[in-house]
Amino acid sequence: MPTRSVKIIQLQHPDTTSYGSSGAGYSSSWFSRLREKMKEMTFFNWVEMFLPCCRWIRTYKWREYLQVDLMAGTTVGIMLVPQ
Repeated sequence: MPTRSVKIIQLQHPDTTSYGSSGAGYSSSWFSRLREKMKEMTFFNWVEMFLPCCRWIRTYKWREYLQVDLMAGTTVGIMLVPQ
């Protein structure tokens, strides 16, 4: 029976020393960046964040897609309701 060589890969643990001893410096910088982003957001950015459909509805091609989407939705509804 022939023998095969096996490559052993050593585990690499993340270096936790860059975050400080308790990690508080990392979390406070992350939190401050998040707060800055939130301050820069407009009303429409907030709406798009909570209602993602508002983002794609502006680029929806009504004349091309509406009839096909309605037909697909009706077909799926007819097939799934009896099940």
